[in-house]
Order: sequence, then C-alpha cells, then structure tokens
Amino acid sequence: MDLARASTIYASAQRDGVLTPDECGRAAAAYLEVYERDRSQRTAYLSAAAVWEECEQLELAAAIY
Repeated sequence: MDLARASTIYASAQRDGVLTPDECGRAAAAYLEVYERDRSQRTAYLSAAAVWEECEQLELAAAIY
C-alpha cells in the first residue's frame, strides 16, 4: 500500500457523497497501513485522522491528532 493507493480508496468511498462506517474504516486503515510501513509518511497518518473526523468519529481522530 502506498499513499496514492490509499488516497484512491478514500476518493472511491467519497464518490457518492456519503461515507459509510465501513468505508471510513477501510479508508482510515489504508492510510494507517501506509504510515506503519514508513513512519516518515506523516501525511498518511494525519489523513487517517481527517477521515475519522469527517466520519464524526472524533475520539478516533483525537487519538491520532
């Protein structure tokens, strides 16, 4: 998984304008996978938090921020 692929997963989930809980989890997990493979990818880490925030999962977002 790389940042471009994670971003594609997120963009696909957003296409209909509504992120389901499953889509939120998949998108955030994709970004976190990128970060876990390469800790210098802080953009991926913060993108996971942004996904959780967009999905109104503020506790999960805050744990990252």
